[in-house]
Amino acid sequence: MAIKKSIFKTSAFYKGFLLPLAEDATAREAIIVGSILAKMSINPLESAAAIMKLLEMPYSVGNGYFLKTLLSKRYSLPTKVVQGLINFFMRYAEEDVQEEGYEVMPVMWH
Repeated sequence: MAIKKSIFKTSAFYKGFLLPLAEDATAREAIIVGSILAKMSINPLESAAAIMKLLEMPYSVGNGYFLKTLLSKRYSLPTKVVQGLINFFMRYAEEDVQEEGYEVMPVMWH
């Protein structure tokens, strides 16, 4: 219930709760918070900003799950966010993935 209440102040929710949690969340924590996030109505522009911040972070389970949850809400995203998503996924499609330090695409994205 506290998480649902905090979503009403979306910028504070993203900056103070979701983004710090995404850095080191376990799969269980990500699923719990992600299910609440999926059910709530959130401002699309602030969600787009959060998506951009998630794209800049190194990939982790929590980060990936929150990204998947926000993308499944089917917001109309600004062009800059769409371009950031394309760049994010294209990192995994390049031939020299291992040389640049990126891992293979996680199963969640398949």
